[in-house]
Amino acid sequence: MTEIGDIENKKGVWDDNDYTALEIARKRNRTEAVSVLERFLVNPALARHELRVKLGVLDALAARSLP
Repeated sequence: MTEIGDIENKKGVWDDNDYTALEIARKRNRTEAVSVLERFLVNPALARHELRVKLGVLDALAARSLP
């Protein structure tokens, strides 16, 4: 299985196990996944924050910290 941490590592012949998550997303025309992975390459902290906001994780964490 391809890991997000392998985004920059290109490997062998086409096989889902040999290519990075970004390459697989591009080949399968998963534009939203490509966008997220490309943003992660540029600025991992910002990309994580954007995903947490989009998924509502930050709201859940904030709600837990309220008295």
